[in-house]
Amino acid sequence: MPQIPQYDRETRLNGSALPYEHYNIDANTSGASIGQAMQNAGKGLDALGQAALKINNTFEEMKTLEFHNAVEQWKQNNLYDRENGYYVKTGKDAAGKSPEVLKSYDDFVSDWMQNNKLSRRNQARVEATSATKKAWIQHSVTAHDLKQTQNWADTETALGIDNSINAAVSDRNNPEGIKTQVANVQQITRWKGETLGLDESSIKALEKANVSKVYTAVLETKLQEGDLSAREFFNEHKEYINPQLHSRYLGAIKNEEDKYKSRELANNIIASAVSITVGILIFSSCNCINHCFFVFC
Repeated sequence: MPQIPQYDRETRLNGSALPYEHYNIDANTSGASIGQAMQNAGKGLDALGQAALKINNTFEEMKTLEFHNAVEQWKQNNLYDRENGYYVKTGKDAAGKSPEVLKSYDDFVSDWMQNNKLSRRNQARVEATSATKKAWIQHSVTAHDLKQTQNWADTETALGIDNSINAAVSDRNNPEGIKTQVANVQQITRWKGETLGLDESSIKALEKANVSKVYTAVLETKLQEGDLSAREFFNEHKEYINPQLHSRYLGAIKNEEDKYKSRELANNIIASAVSITVGILIFSSCNCINHCFFVFC
């Protein structure tokens, strides 16, 4: 049987026993306070972790916002600037320049990312933002490029064709000169078609339409001048002249020929009448001379 140790009670100096001590067992005496303290410390560390995560998220958001603002500034400098912005440029200055603008954007993004320390998550977010913004920029810049290329091609082509037509009209009596100007028109038209990315059949159709303008201008000039070579010119180049205008031009040619025949007939009649009149006058003069001669004799 186990023995329970016996302890003598403490006594006073007079030998009387001291009363028993009473202890209150609480969290402090049982060690629970230490556990609570450790629990509170854990909560504090968790709170610190949450705060650090929040700070990191805020930093990520700030970097994305910073990149967004940088892109907007790039757009302002490169697209909207009143002096050098791409959208301010027109015609030849803007035609075909969209690849240069897009390369400039790519270089800007690459430089920005190299100059800013980014986490993997942040880098992914910036790349996604960059791709979205580039899609809009590419659509807008390409549309401006196409429009200005069209305007430039139209202006240059119209000017070149007008010059060739005027030169052909000036050389209307020189077949070789007309051929040279027709070749110029074909070359100008092909340049326009290739600049606009047209297919071969469309370029051919456009060439025929513009060559028709040259021959039509020469023909109309000949008709205005009453040139009888108009019929021959029409017959030689009628395949290039709008078929819907054939009957009108043939009527105009016949009208000019009829005018010429009428003038020719009138000239012949007048010439004949003048000849008869002169003959009569000469005959009358001769008779008068003879008569006078005989009277004088």
